[in-house]
Amino acid sequence: MKSIPTASVLSLARAVNLRDLGGMPSRDGRRVRIGRVYRSAALTASTPDLDANLRQLGIRTVVDLRHNLERAAHPSPWEAMGSRDYWCHDHDAARGDLKSWIRSHNSSAASMRAAMLETYRELPYAQIEAHRYLFNALIDGRTPLLFNCSAGKDRTGVAAAIVLAALGVEEDAILADYLATAAFDLAASRVFRRDKPTSPERAAILLPLFATDPTYLAAMFESLQRRAGSLESYLHGTLGIDAARLAGLRDQLLER
Repeated sequence: MKSIPTASVLSLARAVNLRDLGGMPSRDGRRVRIGRVYRSAALTASTPDLDANLRQLGIRTVVDLRHNLERAAHPSPWEAMGSRDYWCHDHDAARGDLKSWIRSHNSSAASMRAAMLETYRELPYAQIEAHRYLFNALIDGRTPLLFNCSAGKDRTGVAAAIVLAALGVEEDAILADYLATAAFDLAASRVFRRDKPTSPERAAILLPLFATDPTYLAAMFESLQRRAGSLESYLHGTLGIDAARLAGLRDQLLER
């Protein structure tokens, strides 16, 4: 797989919260292959340099976790990136749509945080179609693959965590990948930037919305354990990924 200069990688991270899941160690002594799986926010901060950097990645498949209104407002540049396959789910609302939460009437930071915790508990099931497609595309070798939502934090963070857990990556490494989004200024990004300034009072209420909070990811895994019994049961019973297909995923994405 091709690699791109470090400066280009950093540019992508700043512009669209994009990073490679490669390099993380698995419990069996292998590592996730570099240049196979990427995660990002919406790829809408289009500039000639950004477009060139995206093309260098050679992304074959794009899995878009956003709902219809999000995609209509900020269409994916998948064709301009040179990608061959683009998948999205035809639906009008989704758990983890931060813009809808920004417009919500939550009256306190505590209620916003409670809403975010509930969102994370529901995301593995609200995104079943996307997770099923994502796993099957990875198993079938339709890589390099990139998956994204609007912020690259919640829907994307949950999908990344489940993929990494299925590969046997340790919990601390999964959490570190999730927390890396904190370096991306969501509020200043093109998708979330507002014409009118937010009052200090409202900004305080919105803090849990923009947070990369470890307890959010923990709530997701706890919910998955409670509802499915185990990660393997979720993969098999909910997504239809049997033991042979799971072994195929690991063969595709792990190397010595």
